[in-house]
Amino acid sequence: MTDYHFGILANTCAELHARYQPNSPMFYYQFSYDGELNMYKKLLQLTIPGACHADELSYLFLMRLANIDVKPDSEAGRVRQLMCRMWTNFAKYGHPTPVADRNNLPCQWEPVDKVSPGTDGSVPFRLKCLDIGAETKMIMDPAKERIDYWRSVYKRWNEDFLKVKL
Repeated sequence: MTDYHFGILANTCAELHARYQPNSPMFYYQFSYDGELNMYKKLLQLTIPGACHADELSYLFLMRLANIDVKPDSEAGRVRQLMCRMWTNFAKYGHPTPVADRNNLPCQWEPVDKVSPGTDGSVPFRLKCLDIGAETKMIMDPAKERIDYWRSVYKRWNEDFLKVKL
């Protein structure tokens, strides 16, 4: 469900942005942290490991639904603090991990690499992604095998789905 409803679409949008908006940095992430504020996962009574769609919202905003007192020094408290800091930095500086704040953050959030203008899709797209989990880190091509499967389906039925018609 995740791949069909969100994964392939987000991946495709990231590629289109990298190919056709190269002067506008884009910061891509996946939220994989499984903690006490994952409210949507709890509401849906999911027991599989990982995060559910929209679970990160309770880490960014105080919500009645997630009226849980998380201690700042707990793992969930640190994830909340990190996310709020990166989102605030992005709003203030245009970068979630600006140079001035990098010593206070566990890693540098790198933007998605640009793909040379005018390429016809022959240059492969690689997706840099911040994985926000218990250990936040940069990863490359999240869920690659599953995304490759969906790309093959789209290519089979609509070969030029990545070609923008302006």
